[in-house]
Order: sequence, then structure tokens, then C-alpha cells
Amino acid sequence: MSAMLSNVSWVGTRNDSKRRREKREKELESAVAELDSYWSAMIDAKDEVRIDNEALPLLLREGALLVSNSTPNSGKTTMVKSIANERLSCDTVHIVSASSLFAKYGTQSDSALEIMMHDTVLASAIRARSNKDCQSAKVCIILDHFESFLPLSRVGGDPYLPVLNSMASYLSKLSSSLRRGVEFPYPSCPLYNINIPREARSIPVVLPVRVCLVGVMTCNDGSALFGSAVDVLGGGRFKVPLPTDSVRLRCLEYAFDFADISLSADAKKSLHELSSMATWVCGGGFKVVASELKSRVGDRLANEQDLKDVLRIDKVLVRQSPSAFDPAKFSTVGGNASAKKALDDALALDPKKRRLLARLGLRPPSGVLLYGPPGNGKTLLAKAVASQLRASRGSS
Repeated sequence: MSAMLSNVSWVGTRNDSKRRREKREKELESAVAELDSYWSAMIDAKDEVRIDNEALPLLLREGALLVSNSTPNSGKTTMVKSIANERLSCDTVHIVSASSLFAKYGTQSDSALEIMMHDTVLASAIRARSNKDCQSAKVCIILDHFESFLPLSRVGGDPYLPVLNSMASYLSKLSSSLRRGVEFPYPSCPLYNINIPREARSIPVVLPVRVCLVGVMTCNDGSALFGSAVDVLGGGRFKVPLPTDSVRLRCLEYAFDFADISLSADAKKSLHELSSMATWVCGGGFKVVASELKSRVGDRLANEQDLKDVLRIDKVLVRQSPSAFDPAKFSTVGGNASAKKALDDALALDPKKRRLLARLGLRPPSGVLLYGPPGNGKTLLAKAVASQLRASRGSS
């Protein structure tokens, strides 16, 4: 993110502001070149290489950053926002959510996205220009739940599919512009800047700005959704790791101290073990646990049972422990004789049949689909199949 913010882009008040600025710069460069050649001829000086002070040598010159992992609510957006505010001292941190855009603007969300992002960057550049100590504004734009911006998340025939295609095209163009350090894309909507006075619109202004574009999404690295996100944003990628047991323990202790919660002796003794079992707690979950515990105990000391309740330890243990009624055989499933026979034939549950298929170079299918009305034994049949395959795994 710091490397992206060191790259200077330009934001204009008109769609031709950048072009006019480049024209003026070329005229100025030609005049300076003539003066340089004249001066060199006069003093017989050696040719010198002019260095552009605004060109920044970057080892990591990326237009955007993709932050992801496979765990929802793991604090990805909060982490990016905190880094932008506290470490990078960004002047503006703007979070864009696709669901909010669709809820407010509907099928005009693509135009709204372009206008909103250009307005945010332009307003930050103007504020920085008014501050004499600041040369260019630092803006961090966070695309929260980035998977919602991708056309791959919709099916064919969806009325929002063209809107998502337009959004993806705009974000790809924006990432490319930031990577090359050129002008921030001007909105394509013809009604943009309609409320600005005509005399102000007639004067094109181009301001320097440093933009960090970050997409935050929840998905697996090898999924098609992740590949689509990489194609759209490009740039760098960072996978957010989940907290270790020691980090989770320190975060819980800090959350309890921040919420002014005192623990009893037995709670302090068991906190290390309980925190290692509560693997679901990460990101914003620490604040949720502290809030639930504070509302539960009030001003009294929190005991070990209170910690188990808010950390959902009992539910985790019940979910991980074997069921008291384990349908290890088809005989425990009432009826469904035809379904049992079909599953036995399709999956070759009998070890002898599996060995025969292996000799012939055949193999049973990797899975089956069970469907039907609720309550007719689909889940019990699936458990019976799993138990029988587990029991016969050694002999097959």
C-alpha cells in the first residue's frame, strides 16, 4: 500500500483537463529545450541528462492490491482501514460496498461508482491543494466484498449482469491508470458536473493525487472467483493469515481490558485453553465476544462458565464429538430399500465389488446427488454411506 501511494496520478475537473495540461507541458518543454541548446552552444558544455523530479523509481509499481482469505469476518477490511489511517496517514479512506450501491442506485450503479470515486479523489486533491504543507493528497479506496463487484457472482439472465460487466471494465481501467501513473479516469456519465457553474467548468484544472486501490474479498485462492478478481484488479495480492493461538489470546485479553471486564481466578487460568479452542474468533469477533461478555456479567467478575458461553465452547465440543446415534449401517435407516440398492450399486460399497472394478480398470463415481422432499432420510442415507466406506477403506 505504501508503494502504491508513492505513485503520483492526476485528477482533473474536466474530461480534457489532462490533455490540455500535457499540451502546455509539451510547449514548455520545447521552449526549455531551445534555451538549453542555446545555452549549451554558448558555454560549450557537455550534454546533460535532465531528470524529471516527479518520476519516482518504484520496486513495486502496482495499480491495486487484492486482500483475501477464505474466512468471513476475519478483520480484512478493518486491517486495511487501520493501516491506511495510522501507518500511511491517508487524508481520505473511502469504503465502497457493492450492496449499498445496488440498494441505492439499482441499474445505475456503474455510473454511480465512477462518479463517487472521482468525486472522492477530486475533493481530497482540492483539500490538499488548499493546505500549503501538503503537496498531494493520499487517498485509500477500499472495495469491500469485492466478489460482489464481479460478473462471475451472477448467473445468466440477471438484470444486473451488464452493470457488473461495466463495473469490472471501469475498475480494470482504473487499476491500469494508477499503475501507469496517468490521469484518474473521468466519469463517462454525461450528466456529471452538471451542477457546477459554467464559468468554473470552462477552466480545466489538474491536481496531483496519490491513490491506493484495495479490493477485499472472501474466497479460496484457487477458485474461479479469485481468478476473475485478479483479472479485473491485477496488481499485488495478499492473503490475510488467521490468528495463531497466542495472538488470539492476546487479542481477547486486550478486548476484555478495553471493555473493562475483570476475570475471576478460574477464568484467568482457563482462558489460554479456551481461547485455543475458540478458533472461530478472529477479526471483529473479539469485539463481539467482549460485548457479549460485558452485557452478561455487568460489574461482577466473569467466571469460567461465562467464558465458555460467550466463546461457544460447549457448542464446538458438541459439534466435534461423535453423535450418540451413529447410522453405521443401512439397517439403521428405515425403509428406502430401492435407494439403498441404488447407492450400493452406484458407489460399489461392497469391497469385493470394488476390487473387481479395479481389476477391470474401472472406478465408481466420486459422488452422488440425493434429492427429495424433507424428512425422507437423505441425510441418514448419506451418513450410512460414509460410515460404510470408512469401515471398508482398509479392505478396499
